[in-house]
Amino acid sequence: MRFIAFILACVCANRYGPIGLGYSILAAFSFVPAVILLVVEYLHHHRLWFHYRPDTSSEEKPQYINEHKRFLPIAMTNDQQTSHWQNSRCDKGKDCLSRNLYHVIIYHSGNTRYPPEQTKDNQIVVGFHQTSHAAAYSIAKTQLKPSSNGWIGPGIYFATSLNHTEFKANQFGAYICAKVDLGKTKRITHPKDWSSGDQCDTVYYEHPHGADEFCVQNERQIRSWIIVIDQDPNVRFLQEKNNKPLPSGKYVEDRLEDIVYQGCWL
Repeated sequence: MRFIAFILACVCANRYGPIGLGYSILAAFSFVPAVILLVVEYLHHHRLWFHYRPDTSSEEKPQYINEHKRFLPIAMTNDQQTSHWQNSRCDKGKDCLSRNLYHVIIYHSGNTRYPPEQTKDNQIVVGFHQTSHAAAYSIAKTQLKPSSNGWIGPGIYFATSLNHTEFKANQFGAYICAKVDLGKTKRITHPKDWSSGDQCDTVYYEHPHGADEFCVQNERQIRSWIIVIDQDPNVRFLQEKNNKPLPSGKYVEDRLEDIVYQGCWL
């Protein structure tokens, strides 16, 4: 609209002399805040998608492993961007077949589940894992490491929805949304069905109330991930859960302003 006003003012300047010239100058000045806004948005966009790293304790730029795609603030998740509780912004809703990690995080509610429809080997699925801020920063540079024990054996545990990590995790504040290769899979419906002698890559537990989870044996089964950071965690809760902060005493050292731009390519 400002551009159209400027063109009209320039046309009037040729026809109506000084008055038209004044309008054209006034229209030109209206471009200034628009240009400033565009510059600020570009800088914010560039920082968000290319330079956002909540851990800045080291002056040197960290070297992240290939599996780590990026950090995102939790304000970019679907549930933080909609006024309707547990309502996905994706038009297809539960019928959506996309397993793009960005799409899953930004356009689908945290209660959306991604269980595999059936048990077959070598499936690539979306899984969710919650851990502490400090652990997440370390994982981005190294790798998710299997635990030495667990209720269905040692390994790395994933839930099939983001919200389910809240009652499955031991540490809190950072959410890992990952693409996982299940490899050779054994599906069980009760913990007693699991045996340490089972020759499989993944044990998939089908929960009677839909809170499914699975345990992968090897970190190389995890193909890629995005880490979503809670920038305003409940510090008292984290302290009660013995989630230690960074050496600086903070959980997030570089806070990104929670201004979210809706994507159009996901």
